[in-house]
Amino acid sequence: MKICDKIILILVILFSNLIADSKNLNLSKIEQSYLQSKKLIKMCNNPNWAPIEFTPNGDFNKLQGISIDTIHYLEDRLNIIFQNVPTLSWAQSQEYLKEKKCDILSSAVKTKKREKYANFTKPYLNLPLAIFTTKDKKIVSGLDEIMDKTWTRQKSSGLITKLQQEYPNMTVIETKGDREALMYVNSKKAYFTIATLPVASHVISKYMLNDLHIAGYTNIIYNLSMAVRKDDPILLSIIDKTLQGISKNKEKSIFKKWVSASVKEPIHDYNLLWKIMLFVFVISLFIAYRQYLLKKTNQALKLEIKKALEKNTKQLEIMQQQSKMASMGEMIGAIAHQWRQPLTAVSSSIQNLPYAYEDNEIDDNFIQEFVEKNKKTISFMSRTIDDFRNFFRVDKMKKDFDVRKAIDDMLNMQSFQLDNNQITCNIQGETFVINGFKSEFMQVILNIINNAKDILIQQNIENKIIDIKLYKNTISIKDNAGGIDSQTIQRIFEPYFTTKEQGKGTGMGLYMSKLIIEDNMDGKLTVNSNDKTTAFIISFDDDKNLI
Repeated sequence: MKICDKIILILVILFSNLIADSKNLNLSKIEQSYLQSKKLIKMCNNPNWAPIEFTPNGDFNKLQGISIDTIHYLEDRLNIIFQNVPTLSWAQSQEYLKEKKCDILSSAVKTKKREKYANFTKPYLNLPLAIFTTKDKKIVSGLDEIMDKTWTRQKSSGLITKLQQEYPNMTVIETKGDREALMYVNSKKAYFTIATLPVASHVISKYMLNDLHIAGYTNIIYNLSMAVRKDDPILLSIIDKTLQGISKNKEKSIFKKWVSASVKEPIHDYNLLWKIMLFVFVISLFIAYRQYLLKKTNQALKLEIKKALEKNTKQLEIMQQQSKMASMGEMIGAIAHQWRQPLTAVSSSIQNLPYAYEDNEIDDNFIQEFVEKNKKTISFMSRTIDDFRNFFRVDKMKKDFDVRKAIDDMLNMQSFQLDNNQITCNIQGETFVINGFKSEFMQVILNIINNAKDILIQQNIENKIIDIKLYKNTISIKDNAGGIDSQTIQRIFEPYFTTKEQGKGTGMGLYMSKLIIEDNMDGKLTVNSNDKTTAFIISFDDDKNLI
């Protein structure tokens, strides 16, 4: 095709789109007359809401953002000027509309309170609201889990009014804007904030708030409309018709201009998302079923293990494996959480493919980067499964292994459980190599760590710490949960003895640990305790199994 032919084709397409847009208006004679007589529309904005709308460097003559680009579209289509009325805050902008000092708010959420003095167009921007916390906070499934915590939100936000109805006892810090709201959370002056992805992405990137992450999502969609004075229904109708005439390509170009490539506009095709959710649902069912089986197995184990010990010492191998099974629920839960972030990353990568294809961004470099990125994610998930499989493997022969490496492997598998309960686990000292069963040794470490974790949570210790020290041929695992009383410490290694509530412990963990260390690995397992700390000591004979 010749260059002149291409130009003609482009002009025809543009002209066709222009005709299509003009047909979508369908302005009445009254509305046309209104526009001819009123050439100026006064608008108020939120000066601190980047990238939705904001004043760069406080210059009210240079408003920018998604809503402002939408206003420019209205100006071009209606041949009318929208003049900004400077305000110092979002609250003042709302007061100005109420006092009729301005005709519209360019971007607002419809609330019952605002409906008393304004009418609203149909939403032109739909943004899901996410929950942001610091990275040391746990992942949540919704607002119900954290509404007893202090949170932040911009003053006069309609979201505060909405949530006060559902959570009347909530504690909210009202801030000057989203930047201050996110900074309060980043500095731990508040537990969380709620924000749209474009706004949060802009603030976090600009001010390097690298300690923040998405802890979960609300079920709230922020539907942004334009608010029009209550006494001006004609203007409402004109703006509404014009907004409905915006093409999908135009909406996309405006949104993409202000939002980074990693944050796309809301998905309208949910087929892939449903497939991923179905996959996660199946995994969840499997986990729930396994936990049900484990519960039934644990109830039967108490009788079976006692009979097995009386008949044959070889049944110790079965007991060891069943002891591992008793902790499988926690291990599967840890893997499920460790998989959540990679699954989200792969899902996001796949969702972005259609946009990249539409924008002609897919080339050899894009494909190579796409493949390498997702291969790394899948490799991480594969390593997680390998760690899990190795832990439950029954060792047949004693082998040399590095003590520090074995402990690190176990802590990696338990990292989510420890982090989720704000437990700091320190490990120091020089490693050494021993000859024995690595998976059995890791089981001992798991039993001791889990007992320490449970008692730290039960005692509600503020600064939860587990210290692991390696020195010569000895391993010390100490917690600061307040010690063990003299009667309990005398029975702590007895079979079926447990201080946990019924159904939460079999009483076999420490008993099996002592058998593994002392009978299978020629070592010794003891416990020391005072009124502040408890320390389990594992020591090995230099002449027997140290390398």
